[in-house]
Amino acid sequence: MSSSVPSNVRALVICFYPDRELLWTLVTKLCVQASDVWILNNGGISAELERELKSFSNLCMHTFESNVGIATALNYGFMFAARDEVEFVVTFDQDSQPAEDHVSALVQTWRTLAQQKTFKVGAIGPSFFDDRESIVQFPFFRTHGLRVRKIYFQAGRSATPVDVLITSGMLVPVSMWREGLKFRDDMFVDLVDSEWCFRAGAAGFSNFGCFSVRMRHHCSDAATTELFGLRLLKYSPIRRYYYFRNSLYVCARSYVPLAHKIRLLMGLAVRLLTMPLIDDAPVLSLAYALRGLRDGIVGNSGKAKG
Repeated sequence: MSSSVPSNVRALVICFYPDRELLWTLVTKLCVQASDVWILNNGGISAELERELKSFSNLCMHTFESNVGIATALNYGFMFAARDEVEFVVTFDQDSQPAEDHVSALVQTWRTLAQQKTFKVGAIGPSFFDDRESIVQFPFFRTHGLRVRKIYFQAGRSATPVDVLITSGMLVPVSMWREGLKFRDDMFVDLVDSEWCFRAGAAGFSNFGCFSVRMRHHCSDAATTELFGLRLLKYSPIRRYYYFRNSLYVCARSYVPLAHKIRLLMGLAVRLLTMPLIDDAPVLSLAYALRGLRDGIVGNSGKAKG
């Protein structure tokens, strides 16, 4: 293993019917950046692809009996990382494409921040973009009063405090998980990362976005759509359900800043109005969104039934 590779960082890749080429490229990059790579398969990896992936000497694969969702898969991976006394875990979605120095750069930035000893450093994540049609750079977010500010690249700064990160590409000290900051199994998917970051912030951790680490990431099922000056994300009907339900779940938490609650609720209104214009099955998407709102109001959670 190269001396530039962090010796105590495990990569977790959550999969659900992945694109073979994207997953292969991701694993190829991670196996030379992390001490080991765990693929947590929620379904869709063929026996042939599994055999091919196991050709990487530092790769481990676990296939769940059914789709347990992102949160439960992450908790499973962190449980073994804690058992094995791993220092950091870096988490990935199956379609993200990190840079060649993604892991080492995040670890170095984390350690630099920790040396300041003026705050308790939590997770740190990359700046990410989607380039499927045109390059769309996504911002970091930080609460400012009753507003949520968008933060783009700032010259002279390698990292900035943020309220939320996406799980893909995020570096997390395993000590946070040991202290009780586990992912909410009952959320299953969507906003699992945001809710965890809000809880980490309430527990006294400072999470950071890293400007110097950029990552290609698919944030939705298709390239984003710009409409009336807004950047809209396209999802399947079932993902609409989870997003609407979990948005209400997050808004009900006392540790979530009011500004983010307002932003989430306004976002739901925008999504309801624009789904007919961008989704492939708008009627079904609307039905699932309304069902998500209903379940969010009554407090239903877990994997969707039916």
